[in-house]
Amino acid sequence: MKTSLKSRITYANVASTLAIVMVVGGGGTAVAAGVARNSVGSPQLKTGAVKTVDIGRNAVTSAKVGPNALTGADIRESTLGRVPSADRAANLLAATVQSAGTLVPGQSTGATSSVRLSAGQYEVSFNRNVRGCAIAPSLSSPGAGGLFTGEIQATGRAGNDNAVHVITLSSAGALTDRSFTVLAVC
Repeated sequence: MKTSLKSRITYANVASTLAIVMVVGGGGTAVAAGVARNSVGSPQLKTGAVKTVDIGRNAVTSAKVGPNALTGADIRESTLGRVPSADRAANLLAATVQSAGTLVPGQSTGATSSVRLSAGQYEVSFNRNVRGCAIAPSLSSPGAGGLFTGEIQATGRAGNDNAVHVITLSSAGALTDRSFTVLAVC
């Protein structure tokens, strides 16, 4: 007896054939049938579902990272370039002065001039206002090392906001010409 193809097409045969196609196709058939391209986003993802290996190289840019979201532990220091202002701090002024009152330009930053006012008294001028800056004087010798005896004091210069008044003294307390360095940290 011949049976026709039409009599073999039943609901059960069609449903089982579709089920086999979907299983073998890995669900790709469902995606092709009803989910639009690029329609899966954050709301459809479970927390923790996306791992580091799932993210493409250079997919996360600085524009996509929130403010203050990264810490030092997140950054490989070897990938950073040199900081342009690392040679000298922008808030540091320095003057190295010889005992005759001459400014040593190669050992000074932001200092514009120095003058010996009298024995052991100097005025050192900077390229900006140093009122409110921390002033740190020390006895020194330009280009030479060693220990220096004596004392040094520094304070703001009356009538000149860009200058400091430096006094150098012997160990006995007498005004004496000495070479020195003075720092202003603003």
